[in-house]
Amino acid sequence: MIASPTIITDLSAAGFVNAARVEAGVLAVNMQRLRDAKTTGASPLRVRFLARRIEESATRIKGLLTMAHDWNDFEDAEVFGG
Repeated sequence: MIASPTIITDLSAAGFVNAARVEAGVLAVNMQRLRDAKTTGASPLRVRFLARRIEESATRIKGLLTMAHDWNDFEDAEVFGG
């Protein structure tokens, strides 16, 4: 089973970072599945599918970390009146 996208329940910089950590776990599992698929001689379709899932996870992680950074900037601006 491949996990679905992460649901963010804590709208804060820490919440976005935690969601990125969860997604990193999904990424690690899919990377292991890709290694196993290549080792066992899985079909090219399966390999492409897993590679696409890995790319999607990496994109989600990048987006979540960007949101955490932006959220942190927003909170700083709110606190310091900028």
